[in-house]
Amino acid sequence: MSMPGRVVLDTSIVIAHFRNETSVIDKLQQISVLVLPSIALGELYTGALRKETNREKAVQIVADFAGLAQILCPNATTARVYGQLRAVLLKKGTPIPDNDLWIAAIAVQYHLPLANRDGHFDRIDELVQAKW
Repeated sequence: MSMPGRVVLDTSIVIAHFRNETSVIDKLQQISVLVLPSIALGELYTGALRKETNREKAVQIVADFAGLAQILCPNATTARVYGQLRAVLLKKGTPIPDNDLWIAAIAVQYHLPLANRDGHFDRIDELVQAKW
């Protein structure tokens, strides 16, 4: 299956890559540009810094991966998309975690698919997903 040129990566996908899941590694190799939201990068650093052993190595692994990706940060447009998505989800009574909503807002803003493993992203109609 050919993958789009650019795909936004959710934290769950990067963690699967770090765990050497062959299916994820194969899909990542087919993508020309890995897009990593700064929010996901923050989650990855949080996980690395919480490690009791091999903390420095874990931080370096995150930094090395980030160096391979295009990092996208939220801006005023992202905030508006986030607000629109959150308002709809709250009206439906089906909110999702805030960090994931920011990640989804970036994907929606840039019209890029979001590679993820989380079912709650299904609640966002505007989001194009790549379920890995």
